[in-house]
Amino acid sequence: INLFCKANAEKIRLAFVVGRIPFEDCRVNQEQWKELKPNTKFGQMPIADIDGEQFAQSGALLRYAGSLAGLYPEERKLALRVDEIISLTEDLTNSFVPQSNFVRNSSLSDEEKKKQNNFVFTNLKEKELPKFLGLFEGLLTKNATNFYVGDKVTLADIAVFAHLRNIVREQFPGVDKTMLDSFPLVKAHYERMSEIPEIKTWYSTSH
Repeated sequence: INLFCKANAEKIRLAFVVGRIPFEDCRVNQEQWKELKPNTKFGQMPIADIDGEQFAQSGALLRYAGSLAGLYPEERKLALRVDEIISLTEDLTNSFVPQSNFVRNSSLSDEEKKKQNNFVFTNLKEKELPKFLGLFEGLLTKNATNFYVGDKVTLADIAVFAHLRNIVREQFPGVDKTMLDSFPLVKAHYERMSEIPEIKTWYSTSH
């Protein structure tokens, strides 16, 4: 399996990693993407080359990886709960990514970019991230197994961990791991996921 994607598809990588599914991690920069894009299925990433056939769409690839790795429940209601939480993590990212893209608009003046930046970061720190962390805390409280769905790691756990790791690694001013302190179950889950041997090894080798 050759997986071509940018950083926002980390949950797909982690599904392969936790499931010990061999794959080639093909990171693509902007210049490489210009050459690759015309030959992609939908003009989007992530894409995966599986047995010589190209596949696309992050949700489809995540579920494929999860099925191979045993991280996607066969029982329909459990699978529905997993899908629900995956969609919730995407809602979190979508709550601020469009605004971040607006900030990169080259037609904006530096002053306009600064104002929009401040709005994006303040909105993420004070509104969006606490709101979603509260929802995740509630899900862990209700399930009462230390996992989001069922009693073992699923794609739901992978998705929440991957999205939160991307946000709290001090990539946004004023937003870091201390944001988790007010949500003890989320914080404990994040730390447990960080200690999964396959994940720990993955990040110890410069990923």
